[in-house]
Amino acid sequence: MSAVTWLSGQSVLTRRLIAIAVLIAILVTAWIGIVVPLEAMAQGQRAWLSRTRYAIARDRGLIAAQASLREKLASIAHSPLPAKLYPPGPKDTLLAAVQADVGSLLRSAGASTQTITSLPLTSDRYFERAGVRATMSLTVDQLRRLLERLRENPRLIRLEDLIVDAPQTQTGGENPPLAITMSLFGYRLAADSTLAKPIALSTEANRSPDTLIRGVR
Repeated sequence: MSAVTWLSGQSVLTRRLIAIAVLIAILVTAWIGIVVPLEAMAQGQRAWLSRTRYAIARDRGLIAAQASLREKLASIAHSPLPAKLYPPGPKDTLLAAVQADVGSLLRSAGASTQTITSLPLTSDRYFERAGVRATMSLTVDQLRRLLERLRENPRLIRLEDLIVDAPQTQTGGENPPLAITMSLFGYRLAADSTLAKPIALSTEANRSPDTLIRGVR
């Protein structure tokens, strides 16, 4: 018995149910074979467009910032600050150099030094730092002279803590000595510091505008 003969022998309701089932099977097959791949293709296209828009915006930002970046890099390259850092050397030489410079500065300011205590050496990806904590006795005029010496010192010595203890009672016109504690730090570039390497714009920033946004309007 052929399929046509079998169908013709079924009731109207059965034939309609069979037709509906076949139609559903055709729609499911069409959805899986056509709609799903097209949706996946559309999602991929949208993701590509999003990445392209981001890349264009980034490149245009690099172009707009290129002149400003070059000016800042030039100012960094010609800054006098690196020359004021302590030179590279063995680990203990930085602390010894800072102690010697601080002692010389205190003597030149006329300070009556009581103690100079070394502080732990610290470092990060850019700098090594060695410091001392000094206690001393000096007048306001001597303190001003010391701060001027620190600012004029050939090496960068940073004052980070300053505690001043003045006498409880003073008379007019008197310039009594002050009990002062200060922490002073010297710096040098870390051995693997990226700041010790020549600074240049990245490859992206050095590309020409025509190359960066070629074909985009």
